[in-house]
Amino acid sequence: MQPDNAWSGSENLRLISFEWVLHLFGDFRLINPQDMVISLPTRKVEGLMAILALHPRFGVERDVAGEMLWPERPLEVQRTNLRQTLSLLRRFVGEDAVESSRSHCRLSSSFRFRSDYDDVELRDDKGFMPGHEGEWFEQIRSGATESEEAELLVQTPISSFVNTLTWLASYDPNGLYALLKASKSLTRGIAPRALIPILDQGGLVELHAGWSAYWRGCAEDNLSHCAVLLETALQEARRTKDWELGSEVCLELGKVYSRTARIEEAKKILALAETIAERNGSTEALANATRLKGTLFIHWGDPVRGLAYMARAEELIQDPLDRAVLAGARAFFAASAGLDQVSEAALALPLKLKDSSGHRRIAVLCATTQCVLAARGSGLRAVPEQLSELSDQLYKMGWLQFGVYADEILAKAFNLAGEGEMASNRLKSAAQGRRVSSMVKTPLETKLIESVGG
Repeated sequence: MQPDNAWSGSENLRLISFEWVLHLFGDFRLINPQDMVISLPTRKVEGLMAILALHPRFGVERDVAGEMLWPERPLEVQRTNLRQTLSLLRRFVGEDAVESSRSHCRLSSSFRFRSDYDDVELRDDKGFMPGHEGEWFEQIRSGATESEEAELLVQTPISSFVNTLTWLASYDPNGLYALLKASKSLTRGIAPRALIPILDQGGLVELHAGWSAYWRGCAEDNLSHCAVLLETALQEARRTKDWELGSEVCLELGKVYSRTARIEEAKKILALAETIAERNGSTEALANATRLKGTLFIHWGDPVRGLAYMARAEELIQDPLDRAVLAGARAFFAASAGLDQVSEAALALPLKLKDSSGHRRIAVLCATTQCVLAARGSGLRAVPEQLSELSDQLYKMGWLQFGVYADEILAKAFNLAGEGEMASNRLKSAAQGRRVSSMVKTPLETKLIESVGG
């Protein structure tokens, strides 16, 4: 009987699969496409092969891999050991099989393999990599055979996505911007402080000049600088007739104009967003225009009406992460307006996705909203520590506007607690944040500060 992988009509020639086979359960074995067992020289090389195999799509950060393999060693020793181990692994599986940059490493997409981690029929019954010590290996042993739902990746989708972007920024800037555009919901989950270095590393690619200006604008602290970048992106969208970009820019630029009290300009951008939505016909463009209209009403007109527009936009969005971002924004605005029940209901989806996705914007919206809700009434006295930690994180990640909100609420909390000096320091921090960002206090923000703490 012919083997399954024989060529049709040939009894003597076998079809080479070009796949490596990796056995991680029981005795470690690596078999090349010619069906030869490749003996790796040390357990650490075997461990690195396992780590990369279980992170096939995005790879791992080099420092993370070093900590997995040498948890008791100093960081510099980990880095040196990893560099040597990567070199050894390449020697046995091929120079092109392992890709690495200064920050992370992964198996090349050309290195095709299957393993007994994914294919249970290949498994030995002796457990995962016996004899390999370390917390990562122990975690897999405790969960790998218990449930097919066990996700053994130590990284979230967002952190893995950042690794891929970092790789592309070094080696394929065109691919970088193509991926940013194709994965907008993931890109929005990256903290501004982490996104800017990736864009800087990728440089300016003429073909993607509009999207480059757009993403840089979205990550910019100063709203005046942000407006300039977004206006440049809008010019590029018009020049190239990229209406997907035009719709995204209109949403962000309209919000910037609103946050800096350029109301008439915001209205003009809203009209353009609605025109693009009408001509483009996509639900995404319609959602962007509807969301912008809601934001303008929330900031300067009727928050209840604005929240209704945002809820309508939410219904139009298909991507669950983008829908969670909008739901989180709606929850924050509702809490700011004193509509606590509306806010709590809107938080359901963001709270469900924030941890599993690693989406920083969703996490920020959830944490800030929960602090506002907790601060309502006498509860304000109980949240200074939580708010202080949140404020510091917000500034560190580059979400200056939310940091300002947290500081202003904190100032009121410290005043209620009789801590005048600490309240004064937080007010100074908030004032500086408003100067740096060019933020103007909207009626909604005034209502927010007045409503917390009783």
